Amino acid sequence: LDVERNSAAFNAGIRPNDVIVEVNQQEVSNPSQVQRELQRATPGQPVFLLIWRDGETNFITLRKR
Repeated sequence: LDVERNSAAFNAGIRPNDVIVEVNQQEVSNPSQVQRELQRATPGQPVFLLIWRDGETNFITLRKR
C-alpha cells in the first residue's frame, strides 16, 4: 500500500506496507474491494479499518470526507 504523507490515510495512522484486511467489518483482499467499501461509507462517519502490520493486526479509525 502506498500512502502519501499528510494524506487522510497517513494522518489516521496507515503506513506504507500495511495490508488492509477489513473495512467496516467487511473482508477485503484487493485494492478495488477497499475502494468499494470506502465509497459505501457515509461522509462524516467513522470508517474502521483492520490492518496487518509487522505480523500483528491493528484497528485504525478515519472519517470519510
